[in-house]
Amino acid sequence: MKQGFLFLPILFIYILITPGFQCGDDPPLCDTYSNDSIPLPIEITNIYQSFHVLDTIKMSSVISDTFKSKKGVDLIYPCYTMYASIQPYKVVNNGAGPELNYANIQFNPMVTEGYFQLTSNTGINFLYNRSDPYNRLKPMLVAGEAGLYLMTIGINNYYYSNMFFDSRNPCSQYFGYTNISSTEQQRQFWDSIGTTTLRLAGSNGQVVANKQDRNYFFVKIEP
Repeated sequence: MKQGFLFLPILFIYILITPGFQCGDDPPLCDTYSNDSIPLPIEITNIYQSFHVLDTIKMSSVISDTFKSKKGVDLIYPCYTMYASIQPYKVVNNGAGPELNYANIQFNPMVTEGYFQLTSNTGINFLYNRSDPYNRLKPMLVAGEAGLYLMTIGINNYYYSNMFFDSRNPCSQYFGYTNISSTEQQRQFWDSIGTTTLRLAGSNGQVVANKQDRNYFFVKIEP
């Protein structure tokens, strides 16, 4: 009986020290971790000064597994699953200056390359089409109501994270950010609404967009 009690602790110690039972090598210990960022591009392929009701706003995004960071670092990170979330807002004036209201129902989403995603996340969600080493997406929004709108776009990798890593530099981490060309953002509308920050109405001051951000664009819909 005593031999049985001694056997169990010995077996436990054996499992801990035997390589066959270990799950991979320990990660390296880094004195410091460096942070960098990588742009994730999306284009507004038919941006105009204004659209009309029933016009289609077309977008396109191609993301490869090879990135160049903001600091000029080249890295390769296979992105087998990429997502994009488009959130439309309508610019309104409730008496205290311009604010934003959710405007999902004012647009009919479509996609010609990629897939719709039904998730609990807010906005209109898409899955990129993967064809090694590229991820491609071509979403569209059909306008249904006149007004001035702001669209934010979030692009993320697996599990809706914006973190990217490089196995060659294990002590570095990269933050992905949606990058829309400033000309396609239609930043001139900031002047017409007289502010550089837009908040969500009824949200206790939640900021949705600042002028210097790169993840949004304005679109004006005429009747």
